[in-house]
Amino acid sequence: MSGFELQVQSRSQECYDTAAQFVGEDASGQFGIRPRRHNFLTYLVSGLARYQRSDETWRYLALPGGVLRFQDNTLVISTPHYFISETLDGIRDFLPQIEDEQNVHEMRRSLKQLDRGVMERLWRLSRSHS
Repeated sequence: MSGFELQVQSRSQECYDTAAQFVGEDASGQFGIRPRRHNFLTYLVSGLARYQRSDETWRYLALPGGVLRFQDNTLVISTPHYFISETLDGIRDFLPQIEDEQNVHEMRRSLKQLDRGVMERLWRLSRSHS
């Protein structure tokens, strides 16, 4: 079975492997990648992905989202952090960290929107009093 190079990169670690296929999920749903696929770029959603190695074993990848790029038969995933396991049981302990990071991201986004709204309101008030 032919494969493609798989690289998973984060701030603190890197994983290099050979994969026969990859299954991930983006905003449009689940998708698969096999060797020699056309170039592809997407944002992965938070959760689980998996890939099949050349020896036909599956490995599971938990991540809080990331950027996926497939080009020249190389799949590169860039993410803040990740965890890889050969079993789903081995990955369960990592899932709460993903949920916590999602919650922090949502809170930051909400705070930015609130801050932007306050600044716009102050700007309007200053213009109306000038």
